[in-house]
This record gives sequence, C-alpha cells and structure tokens, in this order.
Amino acid sequence: MSGGPLRKLMERLNIEEGLNDDRPQPRRRDNNHARDVRPRNLQMGNPTRRNVMLSEEAGIREPNVNRRGSTNDIRFTGQDLELPGVNLDENRGHQGARGRGRGGAGGRGRGGRGRHQQQNPVVGNEVNNRGRGNQRHNNHNTARGGRRYQSGDRNKSREREREIDVLNWRRLQEYKRKDPSEILVSLGHDYSGLQELLNSTRQDPNIVTLLLSVIAKACTCESMPQNLNNILVKLPRSVFLSVGLPCIILRLQDQDETRQRNIIIDTLVTLKELLIRVPGSYADQSGVLATLRKEVDSLRETSDVIDNDIMMCLDEVSDLEASKHKKMRDVLSHGRTHRVDEESHPPDEYREMSLLPTLDDLNPNVQPFLRKNKKTGRYDDVNHYLDVQFRLLREDFIQPLRNGIAEYQKIIDEPKKSRNRLQDIRVYKDVSVIRSVCSKTDLLHRIQFDVSSLQRVKWEMSKRLIYGSLICLSSDNFQTFYIATVSDRDPKLLKDGYIDVKFEQNLEEINAIDTDQRFVMVETTAYYEAYKHVLRGLQNITKLPFEKYIVQCQNVVNVPKYLTIGRKFDLRPLIDDDIQLREDTNLRIQGRTDRYNFSRKSMCAEKVNVVDLQSWPSHEMLNLDESQFRALQTALTKEFSVIQGPPGTGKTYVGLKIVKALLHNSKHWDEIDSARRPMLIVCYTNHALDQFLSGIVEFYKGSVIRVGGRISDSNLEKYSLRSWKKKAREEGRYKNLARLGFIHGDKLRSLHQRIESVSQRIDAAEGDILTEDTLQHVMSHRHSDQFEIVRNEIMVKNMGYQAPQISSLMVEWLGLGASSQFVFDVIDEAKNENPEDQVEEVIEVQGDYDVARNNRILFEDADEARDNSFERVIQDSLQLKKTCIALDISNLDKDDFQSHDGFQIPKVQRKKLKRKIRQKIKSKSKMTVKEAENVNDIWNIDFDSRWRLYRYWVSRFREQLRADIIDKSQAYKVECTAQREVMLEKEKSIMSEASVIAMTTTGAARYQAILQDINPRIIVVEEAAEVLEGHVITTLAKDCEQLILIGDHKQLRPNPNVYKLATQYNLQISLFERMLTNGVHCDCLQLQHRMRPEISKLMKPIYPELRDHSSVHGLEHVKGVEKNIFFINHNHKEERDEENKSHSNIYEAQFVVALADYLTKQGYSRQQITILTTYSGQMFQLRKLMPKTRFEGIRVTPVDNFQGEENDIIILSLVRSNDENKIGFLKIENRICVALSRAKKGLYVIGNFDILQSESSLWKEMTIMLKKSGEIGERLILKCQNHPEDPGIEIGKPGDFQKAPAGGCQKLCNARLDCGHSCVMSCHPLDLEHEEYQCHKPCPKTCSSNHPCKRKCYQDCGDCTTRVTKLIPRCGHFEKVSCHMKPEDHKCTQTCMQVLPCGHLCGNQCGFRHQCKKMITKTWPCGHKGEVKCEEKDSAICRLRCDKILACGHQCRGTCSTCLSGRLHESCKEHCTKTLVCAHNCQSYCSDCPPCVMKCRNKCPHSKCTKSCGELCKPCKEPCTWACEHHQCTMLCSEPCNRPRCDSPCKKFLKCGHPCIGLCGEPCPRYCRRCNADVVTDIFFGTEDEPDARFVELKDCKHIVEYNSLDAWIDQDTSSDKASFVQLKCCPRCKTPIRRSVRYGTIINRLLQNIDQVKEKYIGNRADIELRRNQIKRDLRKATLKCQPPKFPFMVSNENNRRNRVKAIDELGRHLDICVSEKELITLQNQLNFLVKAADRYSKFNDFVKSETLGRLRNDEFKEIELGLQPFIDWITVKRSSLSEQEIKDVQNELIRHNLLYKLFINELTIEKRGLQIPSNTKSQLEKCKLFIETGLTFTQKNKDDLENTMKMLEQISPPSGLGITDDERVMIVSAMQLSKGHWYKCKNGHVYAIGECGGATVEGKCPECQTSIGGSGYRLRDDNALASEMDGARYSEQAFLRNYHLDF
Repeated sequence: MSGGPLRKLMERLNIEEGLNDDRPQPRRRDNNHARDVRPRNLQMGNPTRRNVMLSEEAGIREPNVNRRGSTNDIRFTGQDLELPGVNLDENRGHQGARGRGRGGAGGRGRGGRGRHQQQNPVVGNEVNNRGRGNQRHNNHNTARGGRRYQSGDRNKSREREREIDVLNWRRLQEYKRKDPSEILVSLGHDYSGLQELLNSTRQDPNIVTLLLSVIAKACTCESMPQNLNNILVKLPRSVFLSVGLPCIILRLQDQDETRQRNIIIDTLVTLKELLIRVPGSYADQSGVLATLRKEVDSLRETSDVIDNDIMMCLDEVSDLEASKHKKMRDVLSHGRTHRVDEESHPPDEYREMSLLPTLDDLNPNVQPFLRKNKKTGRYDDVNHYLDVQFRLLREDFIQPLRNGIAEYQKIIDEPKKSRNRLQDIRVYKDVSVIRSVCSKTDLLHRIQFDVSSLQRVKWEMSKRLIYGSLICLSSDNFQTFYIATVSDRDPKLLKDGYIDVKFEQNLEEINAIDTDQRFVMVETTAYYEAYKHVLRGLQNITKLPFEKYIVQCQNVVNVPKYLTIGRKFDLRPLIDDDIQLREDTNLRIQGRTDRYNFSRKSMCAEKVNVVDLQSWPSHEMLNLDESQFRALQTALTKEFSVIQGPPGTGKTYVGLKIVKALLHNSKHWDEIDSARRPMLIVCYTNHALDQFLSGIVEFYKGSVIRVGGRISDSNLEKYSLRSWKKKAREEGRYKNLARLGFIHGDKLRSLHQRIESVSQRIDAAEGDILTEDTLQHVMSHRHSDQFEIVRNEIMVKNMGYQAPQISSLMVEWLGLGASSQFVFDVIDEAKNENPEDQVEEVIEVQGDYDVARNNRILFEDADEARDNSFERVIQDSLQLKKTCIALDISNLDKDDFQSHDGFQIPKVQRKKLKRKIRQKIKSKSKMTVKEAENVNDIWNIDFDSRWRLYRYWVSRFREQLRADIIDKSQAYKVECTAQREVMLEKEKSIMSEASVIAMTTTGAARYQAILQDINPRIIVVEEAAEVLEGHVITTLAKDCEQLILIGDHKQLRPNPNVYKLATQYNLQISLFERMLTNGVHCDCLQLQHRMRPEISKLMKPIYPELRDHSSVHGLEHVKGVEKNIFFINHNHKEERDEENKSHSNIYEAQFVVALADYLTKQGYSRQQITILTTYSGQMFQLRKLMPKTRFEGIRVTPVDNFQGEENDIIILSLVRSNDENKIGFLKIENRICVALSRAKKGLYVIGNFDILQSESSLWKEMTIMLKKSGEIGERLILKCQNHPEDPGIEIGKPGDFQKAPAGGCQKLCNARLDCGHSCVMSCHPLDLEHEEYQCHKPCPKTCSSNHPCKRKCYQDCGDCTTRVTKLIPRCGHFEKVSCHMKPEDHKCTQTCMQVLPCGHLCGNQCGFRHQCKKMITKTWPCGHKGEVKCEEKDSAICRLRCDKILACGHQCRGTCSTCLSGRLHESCKEHCTKTLVCAHNCQSYCSDCPPCVMKCRNKCPHSKCTKSCGELCKPCKEPCTWACEHHQCTMLCSEPCNRPRCDSPCKKFLKCGHPCIGLCGEPCPRYCRRCNADVVTDIFFGTEDEPDARFVELKDCKHIVEYNSLDAWIDQDTSSDKASFVQLKCCPRCKTPIRRSVRYGTIINRLLQNIDQVKEKYIGNRADIELRRNQIKRDLRKATLKCQPPKFPFMVSNENNRRNRVKAIDELGRHLDICVSEKELITLQNQLNFLVKAADRYSKFNDFVKSETLGRLRNDEFKEIELGLQPFIDWITVKRSSLSEQEIKDVQNELIRHNLLYKLFINELTIEKRGLQIPSNTKSQLEKCKLFIETGLTFTQKNKDDLENTMKMLEQISPPSGLGITDDERVMIVSAMQLSKGHWYKCKNGHVYAIGECGGATVEGKCPECQTSIGGSGYRLRDDNALASEMDGARYSEQAFLRNYHLDF
C-alpha cells in the first residue's frame, strides 16, 4: 500500500489490535426482530442511480424505484443477510434472472445467466441483477472456462484432486494475527476459499467485519503485488462488496466507537487499493464509497469518532475515485512544451509519470521539463528533490532513444543530405516477432532481425544487444512502437539474427502482432532494468531519512539515534585483528554474548564511550594511521558520514574496520527492538561487492547474505541468497511458501511443456526447410497427394531395398538437392572466398560487455542454467523439432553437421549456402490463397513459384501454431509473476534473519519493497562517489539511522548516458561529492600503502596532501628494466573501431605485448602483470596478439574495470594519437588518477605524450615532472640480469625486443648439459640449472636390432618403428611390419580368398572379419522379392508399399516393413473430408478429427475471437446493437435477442440517391434496385423480381437474398428453442456459413452455443480430465514397477536393450504432458493398457522359461521371441490423438499372436522334456502353424481355427498334467485313495505311485510299469525318485504352471 494518511491510520490500528476484541458482539436488541435499515446514500456519482439492488429472484424484496431514482427500504431479516434464491450449494446449474431496467452496482445492464468459474464456484443468480424481465430457465448452465454443469456435476467437482479450503471465523481470526505477507500467501491462490466466502449467501455482519479487517491488513504488504491482485480481483461484483459491506456500513450507528473506527479505516484502505490495482472496478466501489461518506457525515453529527485523519483518508479515496472516473472518459493529453527554469513548477506529478517512454517522450519537438541537480545549496522540500532526481534519471535513458530515432527519421526522409552515422542508437531492419519463449522467471519473445550487414560483428565481444539493453520496435516510422529489453543473449543465436526479449507492453498487444509484420528495431545501450527499479523506487519514497543533510544540506551532523542513550562499544576486535566474530542465535535470544580470547593489550578498549573521542584507544593500538583513525571515529559517532580514500590509502580497509566494530557491538543497534534490523552493505558493481564482502567474512562467521547476480569469488557462494534458500528448503522451513511455490512451479512446467513443443516447430518454420509431412495439413489434398505419388515412384524404382528410406522430398522439390543448379551456383560463388584461417587460441579478456552484463544481472538465477525439468522439456521439444525438418539450415555451417546426401561440401561453401537459403526462406513474396488453389501440379511450376508456394504453406503453419499458444502464454506469464512474488516473500523472510545483507545499488532498488519491510538500521555504501544519487536514495530504508558513504570522487564519478545531462544538469555529481561541496564533514585518508614513491609522486597534482607509508620505500626494483617507471612516447596513429565505437592503436598493442612477454622471462608470474588500456577497442586488439599458451594469466582490462584493484606491474596503453589532437576522456582527471595509481612496483605507460600535454594541463605537469627524473622518452632501456655490467638494450619499437630473445641478452649460454651436449640458447635469466631445458640434438641410442633412434635427445626413445619383413603366422603371408611389433599382432592387409559358408568368396582384407558382399535375391514373408547383400540377407527389410485396404476403406501408405507385413499398419494418411461443426474442413488425417486449428471467424460488432476455432469462444458481454425505431434488443451481444425481426422497409437512401432495398434496422445492401437491376432481380427463390421485394445482405459473403425466402431458409429446423442443430446455417447461394447477421442473431447465437457444447464435450470436463490424468500417472508408475527385472523382455537380454525399451513408459509419460482433451487421454490410457497387457503375458511366459534348462536351439528361439516384442512396443507408444478401428484390430491380433507363440513354445518344450513323439500328420500341421505365427502374417478366421485345432492336438499328445490321463481321471484317483497332499511320488521314468500312512518311504519296491526301484528307507526317498506334485498339487511343476498359463484367444 502506498504512503499517506491511510498508512498512518493502519499503523495505529495494528498497534491497537492487541487491545481490541474482534469476537462477535451481541446485537443490540430492538423492539422488532426485523429491523428496517434505510440506506442513506447508495449513489454512484449520478444521484439518479442506485448502487445496491437485489432482484426478487434472489429472494429479497426489490426496492421500488420512482422515475427520479429515489430508493425505498431494503429489508433484511435477522442478523445474517440471507439470499435464499441464490443458495450456492443447492441451486448450482440453474439459470439466473434476466430483465431490463436499472439497478446494481455494476452500472446499467441486465441480469446475467448463472455462470461458474473454476476459481469461483458461485453459480446461479447474480446478486446485482437489475430491473424486471422474463425469467428464463434452461436445463443446463454454460460455465466460463469451458465447463458445463449438469445435475451430477457437483459430485464430480468434489472429486477434484485439490480441495478448496473452508474459511470460517476461527481461520479468519488466525489470519488477523498474521503478518500481511502471510495473509497474502494463504489467501492469494485459487483454493483458499476466499471466493466462496465473498459470494456466500449468508453474509454474517461479524464475518464481514473480520474479513474486511483481514483484507485491509493484507493491503499493507508491498512485496507481493500479484498475490494482492489475486485477492482484490475477486471483490468486484461479489456479494461481499455489493451486499455485505454496505450493510455493515449502514449499521455503523449500532457499533461502539472503536469498532466504528476500525470498519471505516479498513473500508478506506481496501477501497483505495482496489481503485489503484483494479481500476475498472471503480463503478462497483462508488456505491460503497457514497454510502460510507453518508454514514461518516451522520457520525460526525452524533459522535467524535470521526477525526481529521479519517476525513483526510476519505477525501484521498474520493479524489482517487474521481480521477479514475475521469481517466476512463478523457483521452490522453497532447504533447507539452515546458520552459526549463529552476523557478518553474513541474507541469505534472512525477509519481504518476510512466516509466516507459511515451509518444511525447520520443517527439523531438516536445521539450521535457528538467531542472538541474543542485551542486550547492538546498532544495525546497523532499518532493522538489525527488522530482529533480526522477526527471533527470528518466531523461538519461530516454534522450539517446529520442535523438537516435530523430536522426534515423532524418536519414530516411533525406538520405542524400544525411551522411553521418547514427551516434545514439543502433538500427536493425527486417525484424519480426517469432514466438514466445519460456524462461524460469518470465515469458519472453524471440525476435529475428536481418544480419546480412552484420557478418563482421564478433557477437561474443560486442556490446550490441547485451542483457538489459532497451530496444524499440516500430513498423510505421515510430508513429507507434513497442518497448522491450534484452533478456537472454546467446552469441550463437545472434549470429543467425535471433534474440530473446521481454516486452514491457501488455501481452495481449504482443500476441496481436502478425507473424508477417516487419519492424525496424533501434537499440540504445541504456540499462532499462536498473532505471526501472530506481525510478519506481523514487516514485514510492514517502519518507526520506537524513532529509536535513540530503535535502536541506545542513552540515552539522548528529550522533546515531541508537547512541543517544550513552552506549559503550567494545573495540577489542580492532586491536586483536586475528579474532573472528561469531553469531550465536540462541545466545542472542537469551540476551547473552559470545566469549572471545582477547589479549591483555586490548582490555583498555572493552568499554569505550565512542561519543567521547578522548576515551578512545590510540590509533596505533587499533592498527590504523591517524587519518584512518579519524575516519573510524566519525563513522561510529555520526549518523551521516563521508570518507574519502585516495588511491592506496586503504579505504576498503577502514570500511572493514567500521563494519567489524559495528557487528561486534550489534546489541546496541540490532537488538534494541523485537525485530532484527540488519546492516546493509551496498556497492556499485558486483566485483566491488565481492571484494568488500570477502573482507567481512574473513572476520565474521555469522549470517551474511549476498544478494545479486554473478559471484566472482567462489568462496562467497555459500553466502549467496541462493545457498540460503537451498539451506532453508533442506531444513523444511517456510512450508506454506514452498507449497505455494510448488503449485505455481507445477503449473509452469506443464505450460512450458505445451508452449515449447509448439515453439520449437515455429523455430523450424522460421529458419529451416520443413518436411512435406509437417506441412501436409496446410496443403490442399491435391498437393499432398502429388508428393506421395512421387515418393512411391522413387521407392518402386529403387525396389525399396538398396536405397535408404526417403525422409522428405521437400529439399528436392525446392531445388536444394545435391545436383541442383542452385547449389552448384552457390558453391562456385563460394570457391572464390578465402577459407577461414586457423587462428591460435587467444587469452580470455573481460571487456565492457562482460562487466556490463555481470553488473546487470539482478536475479540470482537470471544467468544460471535452467533446472533439469526445464532442460528436459527443451530437449524433448528439440527432438520433436527434428522430426519436422527436411534440411537443417541452422546447423548447416557447423563442424559437426550431419549432412543429407549431396551436402558434403566445405564449411565456407556451406556458410554461403546457408545465407542464400535463409534469404529465400525470409523472402516476403508468397502466394495468395487463390494462387495456391490454382496450382494444379506442384512439380510442373518453376522454382520461384515453388518457393512462393512453400512460403504460403509455412505462413499458414506458423499462424496455426501461434494461435495454439496465445492463451497458454498469458497463463504462463501470470504464473511467473505469482511464482516470483512467492520467491520474493521467501527471500524477504530469509534476509530478515540476517546480520549483514550485501547487494549492488541496482539490486537494492529492485528489492526496495523488501528492504522497506526489513528496514536496515545501518547502511554502508562503498564506491559511493561512483554511484548516481538516485541509486543511493532508493537504497535508504525509511527508518535508517546511520549512513556511511565511502569513496573518492577524484577517481571515478557517476557515468550517465547523456553527456549534456552529466555536465549541464550536474547528473555526474554524486551524493558523495554534493555533500562535500555543501560542507558536510569529510575524512580524507592521507597515507598511501600501495605505490613506490616514484609512482605515487604522479598523484601529487591531484592529491597534494598524499603521503607515502614507510612500507613502500623498500619495494624491490623491477627486474630486467633500468627504470621502475617509464613513459614511452611515440607518434604512431590510432585506428577507429566503428562497431564498438572505440579506438585502438596497433603499434602500442605490439609494444605492450612484447614488453609483457619480456617481463615474464624475468621470473615474474603472469598473475603479477596487468595490462590496462583506456579503450575497449585496444583490449580486443591486444587479445588478438596474445596466444593463450604464452599469456594466459596476464589480465587485460579497460581502466574503468580495474577500479579499486592493484598489481605489482602495470603496463598502460593510452591509445590516442591522431592528427586532430583529440584525446577524448584522457583529459578527465578522474580516469588519469585511476590509470596511474594501480601499480605497486612498476609502471610502464605508452602513448603520444606530445598530444596529451598539449591538450591537458594535468598531463603537461606530469610530463615536466617525468622529464626531470628521466622517466619519459622514446626508448626503453632493458638490463640483463646475468650481465648487469653490460650496457642496456635500447627498445625503440616492438621488434627491438628480439634483441633479448630469452629475456637476457644476445650472448650464447653454452652451458654443458647432463646429456653431454651444450645449451644453444641465448642468455636466459630463468632456468639457470637447465632443469626444464630440452636438448633438440639427435638421440645417439640404438634398439636391440641396432637400428638408430629417430627421435630428439630430450624425447623418450619408445618402440623402434623401422619397417622390416616378417612372416604372419595366422595366414602365412609376408608383410612389412614395425621392428617392435610381434607378427601375430599384425593384421594382414592382403586380399582374403577364403570361401565362406554361403559359398561365396570373402572380399575383405585377410586380417579382418569375413564379409560377403555378393548380391542375392531375397524373398520376404510378405511374398516380395529383391536384391540384397548376402551378409544382409537376415537383416534386410522389405520397403515396398503395403497397399492393403484399411478398415476406413483407404489404401495403407506404409511399407511392408513399417507395417510389419500387414500386422501393425501405419495410421491412415488420407486427408479427412469431413466438415466440422464450426463449418471448417477438417485439416487432419482420416479417422482422427481433433479440434479445429483454424483461426476462429466468429465476430460481432464489438470484437472478434482471437482463439483457434477448436477452443471455446468467450461470449461478448457488450449490449446488443440490434435496434431500430420500432424495436430494440436489451440482451447481451452473445445472448439470443429478445426482440422480433422488423419487416418494415428501410427509409434510408443510397449514395446514388435511390431508396434502400433493405429492411429497417438492418445494414443497407450495397445494390440498388434501379442501378443494379440485373443483380437484384436475379432469380433464385422466385420472389426477387417483385417490385416491393426487400433484401438482406449477408456480411460473410456479401450476397443479397430476398428476406421472406431467407427467413424461411434460416428458420427451417432452427426455429424452436429445442432445436439440436450444431452447424451454422449457410448462405443459400454460396454455402458460406452465416456468422454475422443482426436479423438472425438469435439463431446464430443459439447455434454457436450448441457448437460450444460440442467443443466442450470433445475437450472434456476439466475436473474429469485432471482425474483421468492423475489416474494415468498412477498407472504409469505401476507400469514402471512392472518393468523391473525380469518382468519385461528388456530385462533378459542385456542392459542396453533394457534401457532402450524402458523408454516406452517414459515416452507415454511425455505424451501425457501435452494431452489437453479427454479423448487424447483415453487414447493414451488404452495405449498404456495394451502395453501393460503385453508385459503381463510376457511376464508369465518368462517365469516359465526361467525355470527350464534350454538347449542352444531353444535358447536362440526364445531370444527371437523376446526381440519380436520390441516392434509392438515401438508401435503402441507412438503419439496418437485417437486409435482408429484398424489400429484396435491390429493390436488385438498382435496380442493373440504373441499368446500363441508363447503357448507353442511351451508345448514343444514340454513334449521334448517328456520324451514324447509327435505324429507325422500333426508335426506337419505344427510346422505350418509355427511358420505362420513366427513370420507374423495377418490373421484370418481360418488361420485362427487351424491354430486352435493344432493346440488341442498337442494337448492330447501331452496332457497338461503329464500323467497320461485326463484331469477328471486324476481327480477320481486322488479322491478314491483319500490321501493328503504329499503322498504321491514317481519313479525315475515318471511312473506315479502312492505311499500310504504318513507318506514317508520306509521300504523299497519295484515299479509295476518298468520294474525300476521305488520307495526308500528311513523315511528318505530314493535319490532317483521324486514328488509327483502333478497328482495332488503338493507343489507347482511346469505342468501345473502350464495349466495356470492358459490364455484364451
């Protein structure tokens, strides 16, 4: 909630909450139980309008209204407000009342029919129905969101997986005691129960009062606007707002004063937020506000409860309501021109200004109102100060855009006169919006631009289109435009012209952009994201701390408030530097402190009265110099302190001391109230933040949180907010927020899946060649058939065997095939282009782009990789994208490009080809609909026409895809906002528990709302002099008590975008510098600890008082150079880098690189050397000259990026050298100061000092100083470390460094090495012992065969590679083999002449495996024959057309192999010829009519439907426009009209002057009876030529029809309300569906409702869909468990096979995510059922086989059966929207085949085991059946009968029991013997016998059948006897299993 009187009142209320009792109060008794409540004022602006109207149908007597609008009584019975006619639980589904008249808070209109939303289960009558009218009842209720409730739907809604919470008195009391953010988390979602309570028919006044209080409290939270909006949008038109709230206001007189006051304030707070956040609801609130004002006026007369605060609040809300009402009526004002004058007042309120640029802002003729930032002197007040800062900051990012666009328009208007390049913007042309892109935090859009003129741009290093840059798109020369910011930058995509942006406009506006619309895009480098947060922060500031210093510029600074009571600080940690501070939460809660082992020396600092400066320990004890000591004293004793730190003086060191002292004494400032108020550390850049924070965590082991983007120090990762969130998640904290985040995250994942699957196909359409199958549904039937015919001809020509299957003909059709003339021309053209040179890998540098991007990352996860679920969705969508592509143009120039046939060409030529093809794809020339229809044969048109036709198909394809995701994109954006707010709330909770929070200034502006809630007491700003004043101001919390600014305005100042604003309006003056200028005390540090004296003397002109610390006098001299500091002067000219708008100097770059290389040879590590440059263009020039192998580790960076850092040796390149004597910003003192103050030991600067001293007095003074000391010149003197007595080497140019090739001098080393050779290097100061030296002389060693070593001396000799002749024992051939190789290890390369088992000679080499490449004729089971390689005879598949007639009557277009010899056919590819209910032709294939994908054509006079035709249209809620002088319709536009047709003639005249031939109230026909007699009197029905005939013109087709005949035509079969037609009536002449006609609007609307019901039935009930979806998820989990070993075939063979097949379940799971209709879910469920059934049956089969020992042949047969299941799995898991009759038949037959195969295998195995013989006639029949089953031919009834008979014959040979008797006989025998289980046994030959009594074997006997021994002794059975479980089932055997395995077919 924004500031003002309301906030103060709410704060007072929150304090008093504990004193108030909100329990229900006893109602004052009245003499009458039913009390008349007379509303005193229920008016909304217009006194003739009533605002509360309850219809009679709602169960309450309707007030009488006279013509003047007076209101009689509204009677309420009892304490509750009961609306019996609107019983939400009982009357769901009934239609509400409708009628004409006035009434209702919502304005003029009619009572609407009962409707229901998923978020709002209130159905039935609406409360604010108005007037009278005929009540209508239907037996159904059309619900919003595509749901229809019938009598049984209530039960279905209760079955939803997620239950809606119930809000009652107890729950509301709990919410009342919670924080506002917790209320928003609990009530801000769809299942909170708030919607139900707001629309409850029992509006208990006590519940209403308590609910009002809870909502008002929630309105005070500023950190979760989306959740607050979710609550507030439910209030308009709710029973609560229209009935409950007015009634408790009317009863204010009955309440006590405290309750009266609370109700009034809560009402005002709620109404204010409602007006601000839901502007369109002001009409609903006006009545409540008017009623409240009336009651307040009455209370003012009778009591003192109404004070000035309440009246101010009431006036504020009233003014807001009036302004909203005015804005709804007024148009935007025209551009303004204001005089820029310090004394003038602003023309408008800065708090209401748009943050985005407006049309006026970009108009160069409109002068913005600006005032200077006051460098000295005070501002009038806070508003004056904030207004100045806001407007200057806003103008800083808008002005470059305005000026750039003006320059561009001038170039366009007068191209010959404008020769200058654009300075402020970059322009991109031919820009189009491609698709939506889902990021983790928001919805983005991918745009494409023309890169043909940007081929030389190095996107990896370019500052073009970097993260956060502002772009502006326009298609009409910037008369209108769209604003966006760059959100995701991938250099690889940028090379192809793609960038992801975030539009700042409403998403509906972006979705309305046509796919073919082209824009001009301009880019300004302004980082809008930072401006946005800071500007919004300035607008939200209501209380500015330290106003007397910042605004009034007072220079007498007070002590911090927390020190005003004389607290004493413990400064011992500053003396004992090694002490690490700890934080113990338990001790803090108990009011105790941690114990440390301080030294005796520090005891004097234990209790220091810091305000008394005399009581402080000495600066030596605190390890500070005097200036640092004074700065520390000021920082700890003043509430507003400024510390200046010149280079090397330790300002960061002092800052850390200050923080350490404050943290150790946090009990004085952090624990003085109940809530924690952490310290806030703010820096300008992420790098500086990490540096400062690294120092803090070295001495403080407490709760430190680092908020922001990239972290440069990995040791700080554990302190990041991301790590703290992870820790909280692992500990299970913030469960409510986590639950809400999970809900939003789940929705986001689902939406992302659907959006991405469509978006990837859009990408393919934009940049690649699509297959004809992908475009088939947008082609005509004729065109798609022509593709199919050619495909079949090609396959027949190649016999389908030798050639691979054809993937797509589109490439050949477009002339892009291998032999096409287009490809040849491109290749020839590209041959003349130079191939890319192989460039050595160079070092990585951090340029302006990298630094800018790192500092622009605000979200911690903004530049992280997406989580696994996001990546998985993208990868799955990419796989789907690949199936659409015929030629992958995007990857055509990649090194790993997998080419199609004919594209094996060099990379350079592929790049050229890619550009040419992209030009054709992007061409705007495409066919019209009519041109496409007129193409009779697509193969007989030229290539240009083919491309135009292709682009027409692609355009239609894109339109359909974009229509599919519009609604999903909107939903995704809403969910992202809600998810982001939940995350911010969690972050606030975590940050509120910290001791230290660290963030950048931009991050602080973004988190301003959270920081205001956390309210840090102390803020430390590092780099304060570099930060724009507005950035610092938005960082300040409202109750901040201490601000410490640390910086140096003489090093770096703020860097605004606009130079004019920086200089003329003082925008470059920071708060730090302004405070110094206005006399605020500043402590300047004076002792530098970094630079040796020769370097620090350069700072004297800038810092006259700067002194050297003693430690810098003893620094070692730079090795190998005569001078420790030297400036090299030259006059070589610079070069201009137009792309990066920078400069470079190749001479300086070569010199600097050579010097750096020389210094590394002196023993310095690369990390000790830093190369600085004043221009980023020079940095990239240096990078080119520095190979990674030699220079990695040397940092190369611009000067500005090295602020605050240092190194031992600095080499500085100044770059500027030109004839114009321009030195750019080298004349700026700040940059000179930074550049010359970074070195500790050595500083070497190269530049044109002649120009510099002539253009800058500071450079002139320094040059004079350097000349005196001999430290400047044109030659640098090098000194050899090994020969210091020799004269030095003079270096006058880069090539002179070759005089010291090894870092020494040119003398030879000649040292003797261990190998006996001598060192041949030049003098080298490194490796004097030659431990790393490599001797390159020939090696003198020999091998055992006396062959000399061929390697160098330093190399390992290794194996001898001399070639010798050896006998190969394996084949007997002689071969040349390496000396070291054994003959048996060598693979012979001679031709193998062995005859293979197939009878052919092997054609391979002798040492490799045999291969038979002889072509043979193969006959497949399908009967087809073809030529295949002999070795491929078993794997070759038949590719001829199947051509069988499917169940639908069409021929199958699959091949024998894809249809598995006719067992499992491919889906029918014939186009569907049906006409859908929407009157469009079905665009899908045969047997599958999904929802129509065409663009919906439904329109009305007010709007048009933007959805696809298959989705439910949103009914128009505007009043019907059908009116004439005789009748007028009072219904809504989408409802059937309640007026008759008017047959009176039209009285108007046409343009020709003749009377109209139409009817009254109808659109006039365009034809005249006289002028167009031939058209008008054209006979169709027979009545057209009558002289008084009247006509109706149909808008959809423009035909005119005689109205009597047309009435009869339309009324036929549709006149009844009960008509069940579900197709639109058509024009009788042309059969065009009639969608727009006011005369027949009633019938059209009724038919559209019927059509919507059909659509709804297909899509399904949302609750049922979710139930089915959840059931399928459970089934998938069960199926996954069944896939564990050994339940599925992939568990038997090997692990790879298992992994491949388990994908079947995962594949169905992915299909589930993209199923949207109930039909698709049912199909998926059937697929899963078939898959599980196959798994179950195989499981039983596999269990049996495991229990048996298989021979080799049987094992091979089993593996073949196992592998035969995989094609079925692949076929059943293909994504389908439905299963056709043919597919169901095929899958059933395939399951039967598998069953028979299993049974056949088991029967044969059993017969073999029992040693039985199969009769010859049965055996032949068995072989025939076996062949039939295994080959998998199609089943017929005869085949099934034969198979069944064969199975019966096998069972007769080997009964399932295995006993040679039937089961009946076995049962009779067992029963007769009356023995229990376990008494039956069998001999070794299987003959069964029984043992009586106990069943134990005690004696042996002879088998009566075979005379073998049976029985046993000692109750032990003979080893060769066994239990006969097949007799009594004592245990299962294979035969018993066979009985259990019986599978019916």
